[in-house]
Amino acid sequence: MKKSTLLNKLKTEIQRSLLLKEEDKKFWLKQGDSLPPEVIRQVYDIIRPGNARMRRYILAAIKNDPSLLTMLKEKINQIKKNALKAAEKEQQPDAEETLERELRGI
Repeated sequence: MKKSTLLNKLKTEIQRSLLLKEEDKKFWLKQGDSLPPEVIRQVYDIIRPGNARMRRYILAAIKNDPSLLTMLKEKINQIKKNALKAAEKEQQPDAEETLERELRGI
């Protein structure tokens, strides 16, 4: 697999990850371009199964209690509204920080 394709897959998995801390995500996203393909593959092979497991847990929880999905949708909509309001006030850096903080709270 080409390095660019593998790197894009890794970046997607990193962005999706609920298991990685924000600092770790930023590190891997920033350093990804400079890593050799072998390291990119190893990191990808470590992160992907964890993400798949989390996805299964989340889907099982929603299946057991469908109201969780409704609650998550409501929270996401509220976060979007808050981010839009902050962006309209030309506080873009603050809007991004607020959005990240609220997403971590879900």
